[in-house]
Amino acid sequence: MGYNLPKLASWKMKLLEKGIDSVDLRELGEKKYKTKWKEQDPTVENGIFYDASENEFLIPSELILKNGEDEAVVKVNYSKDSEYIIDKYRNELVLINKETGSDVDIDIAPVEKPGFYSEKISGNELNEYIQLLGLDRLGILAYEGCFHWNIEKSCKFCDSNPKRNWEDKVMPSVNSLWDYNDPYKWWEENSQEYLEGMEKASKKILESDEIGPHKHLAVMAGNLPELDAIWEVVKDVSESLNRGSDISKVDSYLNVLPPNRENLEMYLEKASEEWGFNQLQINLEVFGEKAFQNVCPGKQNLVGFKYMRESLEKAVDYFGEGKVRSNFVLGAQPINELLKGVKKLADSGVVADYSVFIPKKKTPWENREKPDTEKVVDFTKKLAEIYREHGFEPIYCEKGSRSNIVNEVFREI
Repeated sequence: MGYNLPKLASWKMKLLEKGIDSVDLRELGEKKYKTKWKEQDPTVENGIFYDASENEFLIPSELILKNGEDEAVVKVNYSKDSEYIIDKYRNELVLINKETGSDVDIDIAPVEKPGFYSEKISGNELNEYIQLLGLDRLGILAYEGCFHWNIEKSCKFCDSNPKRNWEDKVMPSVNSLWDYNDPYKWWEENSQEYLEGMEKASKKILESDEIGPHKHLAVMAGNLPELDAIWEVVKDVSESLNRGSDISKVDSYLNVLPPNRENLEMYLEKASEEWGFNQLQINLEVFGEKAFQNVCPGKQNLVGFKYMRESLEKAVDYFGEGKVRSNFVLGAQPINELLKGVKKLADSGVVADYSVFIPKKKTPWENREKPDTEKVVDFTKKLAEIYREHGFEPIYCEKGSRSNIVNEVFREI
C-alpha cells in the first residue's frame, strides 16, 4: 500500500488515512513531548462552546517521520481501531504494527516540547500566546473560538478544537462576546494582558534558535459577527508582534475572513504594507456557491462565496501571484469538481492548499466517510503540477505542514 509515492509521503498518507492508536503518555511519565487530549467532546450550551470531555488520556500531538536525511511531520489523529499504535520500547516511543507486533519500516519520533514552552510571562506559559506546530511553524490565534459554533452554524467538518477550561485562559474567548453589542469593544476590554504577553513572547520565540529549519508564522482569527472587527483585532495583534520582533522577516501569513467590501482594499494594503504579512489566506473550504452554502452555512450568510472569491483575487494585487492562498477540505465535495475550481483560482494567481477530511465527534459530518486515499494521492499529484505550471510553492514545508502531502510530492516531481 505505497500509493506509488516516495516512502516518506506514503507513510504520511497512511497515517493520515488510518489514524494512530496510542498508549497513555501519563502512564509512561512522559512530559517532554508535545501532547493533546485523546478525545474531545465539543458542546454548545446556552451559546457557550467548550470541550465537555473529562477524559485525561494524553497522546502525542505530532510525529516526526524520518527516511534517511529526509524528515516530515504528521499530525496525530487518534483512532483506537488503527493498525498502528504508539508504544514504549527500550525507553523510547515507537510506532508498532498491531498485527505483527513489530516496528514499522520508517523511523519515527514524537515531537518534543521546545525549551521555551516552560518559560512563563506574567504567570502564563509562552505557548498560551504562540504555539509551535510541527518543527518550524508558529501559530497565533487572536482569540479562542468561532462564533458560528456558538450559534450552531459552523462548517460541517469543523470541531474548532474547543477549550475545556476556557475561563482560565489568558487568550480572550468568543464565549464572553455575548455580553457586548460591539465585537471590537469586547476585544478591547479583554485583550490587554494577552497583547502584552504576546509582545514579550514574540521577541523570545521568533528569535529562538530552537526553531528550524525555517520560521513560518501564521496569525489566525475565528469568525465574528462583524467582519471589520476581525481586521481591527488583527491590527492590534500584528502591532504587538512587531514590537517584539519584525514579522515581515519571517514567512508570515494572515488567515482570516475578508473585511467588509467598502474597506477591503484599505485593509489589504495595511496587511501587506504596514502589518508585515507576506501572504494572505482566506479559506473557501469548498469551491462553488452551492457547495459553500451547504458546507459552510455561517460563512455563506456572513460573507458569501462570491465575495470570498472576489477578495482572494483582489488580494493578488497587493500580495502578488502565489502569495494569496485558500485552503480546501479534501473529501467535502467531489474531487474532480474541486480540481476545476483550483485551476480557475490558479489562473488568477491564487494558490489552493488542502487538508484531508477527518470525521470529528459531534460535528454534522462525524459519520461521513474519509475520502478515497488513491483519489487524494491523485489530486495531490495534479495539484503539485499546477504549482509547477504557475510558479507556486507549497505552504510552509515538510516540517511545518502536518495534514497533507503536497510538500513531499512537490519535492519529488
